[in-house]
Amino acid sequence: MRESDKFKIDIYKLKNGEHEYLFTIDKPFFDELPIDDILNGKGVVNVKLRKSESLIEGEFKIELRVTLECDRSLEAFPFDINRQEQLIFKFGDEDAELDDNI
Repeated sequence: MRESDKFKIDIYKLKNGEHEYLFTIDKPFFDELPIDDILNGKGVVNVKLRKSESLIEGEFKIELRVTLECDRSLEAFPFDINRQEQLIFKFGDEDAELDDNI
């Protein structure tokens, strides 16, 4: 099983209501990425999903510390990633992006 498979959520099987997931991210996850600049990393991603009949509201809180490689000196340095994002996944027959978050 690939490391990234641990982070898949089968949204079709979710019942209506709120669901929360806490994912721990570490080096094996970054080893699978096709990015050579990330040497290492560790942190957590908290995912809250609120599912209703017509949409899923998602809140994502990402707190990571990665080790990157400088493109000038080629030296490793730590870089903190702290992000909060919201996305809305709307169900329907039409395949369209309504705006940046839907």
